[in-house]
Amino acid sequence: MSENVAEEEILESYDNVKIIRKKGEILPIYLVAEKHLNEEEEKIVENPRTLIKDYSLILKDLEVIQSIDEKESFIRKIIEKHLDESNFRIEHKEELIEKIMDYNFLGYCKLGPLMRDDKLEEIMVNSINTPIFVFHRRYGMCKTNLKFETKHEIYEFIEKVSSFVGRKINQDNPLLDGHLIDGSRINIAIPPAAPSGPSITIRKFRKSPYTIIDLIARKTISIELAAFLWLCVEGFGIHPCNILIAGSSGAGKTTLLNALAMFIPQEERVVTVEDTLELNFDFLENWVPLEAVPS
Repeated sequence: MSENVAEEEILESYDNVKIIRKKGEILPIYLVAEKHLNEEEEKIVENPRTLIKDYSLILKDLEVIQSIDEKESFIRKIIEKHLDESNFRIEHKEELIEKIMDYNFLGYCKLGPLMRDDKLEEIMVNSINTPIFVFHRRYGMCKTNLKFETKHEIYEFIEKVSSFVGRKINQDNPLLDGHLIDGSRINIAIPPAAPSGPSITIRKFRKSPYTIIDLIARKTISIELAAFLWLCVEGFGIHPCNILIAGSSGAGKTTLLNALAMFIPQEERVVTVEDTLELNFDFLENWVPLEAVPS
């Protein structure tokens, strides 16, 4: 017993997550504690209409709600109400609610616990029956105890994403670039583009964007540069500058742009056009986000 404890160091534990460093493993291991549902609960997840008769109407109501927090709160209240009024044998209420949300409303499927962890920056699925990897804000690259075990399981998730973004993915179009319901960016590749099996990368949408103060505190930019960029964006309300932000993938272009946009005066109307929605300008009341549509 003491030998096993010595071989395993707990780095952090929160919610249903435990991050450990194990002897012989190069990467930290991100462990998600999953509780298995009983047979009756699993049937509800597979067919939510047995519990929620107005399922289609709820999906329509969900479309007009903007914030992901408001969406989750709305769904949770409805599920709880129906569970309380039902005669089903419920043993794992909280786990059941989250699973119904993940598989039937949010489209996260197995990735639900990872999508809810705001300490994660990226989620990586390399193939079927292989560990899912995550990039943690504190511990970097970690290997999880989760994986898509079957072809059916991973393609169920891919089909939900394809349906949500309104873009087909098949052998003729094996690449998909889009966003999830919470705004996170997702890239999917399937055979023949991914010969070893479907590959999925999710760049998680940060609910609270970094401010310019955060970037200064993290020594990403200096106070002097921040002041200069503020002047360039605001332009004394007379003549703002054109700014080009360039850099490699993951360099922080979107993070910087989100921070700089906080300098835009509230009386301005802002229209953004992106290949895939990533910017978070919710702090601007008069903002219109647009997404390019393939011709």
